Amino acid sequence: MSDQARRGLRKFGVEPATEFENLRDQLALFRDVYLDIAGHVTVSNETPLPVYEEIDQLFALVTTATVDDIAAEEAGPRGDLYAALRGYPAASTKDRGPIEIDFEAATPAIDGHVAAQQNDAYADTDTEHWAGRHYETWKWDFAEYVSKQVAASYTLNDLAADDVEPFFDAFWANADEYTDTDTLSTPVPQYLLGRWGVVQLQDFQGTCHDDPEEAAAVLSMLFDEDEHLVERLRRFHTFAASDDVSDGNLLRIATTLLMGAYPDKYVNFQYERFDTLFSACSNIESLDTGFDAQQYYRIVLACRDLRDAMRKELPDASMLDVHTLIRLYQDFQND
Repeated sequence: MSDQARRGLRKFGVEPATEFENLRDQLALFRDVYLDIAGHVTVSNETPLPVYEEIDQLFALVTTATVDDIAAEEAGPRGDLYAALRGYPAASTKDRGPIEIDFEAATPAIDGHVAAQQNDAYADTDTEHWAGRHYETWKWDFAEYVSKQVAASYTLNDLAADDVEPFFDAFWANADEYTDTDTLSTPVPQYLLGRWGVVQLQDFQGTCHDDPEEAAAVLSMLFDEDEHLVERLRRFHTFAASDDVSDGNLLRIATTLLMGAYPDKYVNFQYERFDTLFSACSNIESLDTGFDAQQYYRIVLACRDLRDAMRKELPDASMLDVHTLIRLYQDFQND
């Protein structure tokens, strides 16, 4: 019944009881969950550990591991063990847990988005009631296009060097190839990247064209769901980083690719808009700029919590809904 046990329970989302018997019952329930998921891990050892000692070691791992510890273990024999913690601790000693959404603060925005979706507001090309700027259904059209046409033409997690140029041409095809409106004519990703992101996209594509074999390997890993997201993004950054493309725009490019291919799992990241919502509706004061793979991983997990909250009223809600909510929050937060 140590302080470490209490901290360990808290890391797994259980607020530890203050009374001895209640805390004992919580640990007993956690033991049942542990055995169901992990089993008695050391049972085949010559001298098996008691289950509660295994749990004590697990609590020690999740409550004391730091970013530096994880980095030091990455290339060693315990790399797989520590890989599970990537993105969980943060650089600050005061902020090592997951980003948690303050749903009391976020609920008015969620309710507003749900009402807009249920009344087809985002499909209305007459955007006067949106201050002239929020026709939003192009994201869903784009995701459907990527799913049915781009992903059907290329094996995204196994691209070849010869695929790189035509893949980019397909991914950045003009919107009029997959939308029924004249409202948009340029490729949808341009709206996700912003003006300077579009300019620097050309430099990123140039890097890919200069080394198509490595570009194919990097993009294949980016789309490979069997690899940890943090590692996928780190490799992407190592390959694509240059003086011509800012780290912020590199992250926008990578997350545009991810949201296009997996709209249910990933969200296009734009620092200012995300910082506005997360500083007001989560347990962190602000986000860091630049290409922070670990921070983006934590943001994605929090955004999936937002997505799941929306699904109570919108069963088909995806990260496209989260993206829309975050876009509009900055513009209409005071309303």
